Amino acid sequence: YRIYFNAWTQPSRLSAHDDQLVIPDSWINVLYAKARYYMWQFKESPQQAAFAMQEYEEGLKKMRRSLIESTPDYISDDRLRYI
Repeated sequence: YRIYFNAWTQPSRLSAHDDQLVIPDSWINVLYAKARYYMWQFKESPQQAAFAMQEYEEGLKKMRRSLIESTPDYISDDRLRYI
């Protein structure tokens, strides 16, 4: 049988200088996009902020597709039936 499951961990707060991020390197760009959004809002550049927000939302969609909605499309049975 093939079994598919998803698991989540509860990250701890970053408190020491040598703490590591729990987020994989492939998703760091999503965090950077949100940080750029806030930076451009602070610098009062609404067009650049909109671009950063769009990049952030697209990154969230990609994360959702690959992490949460990764259910199999079909289930097959590899057993043989002998009569």
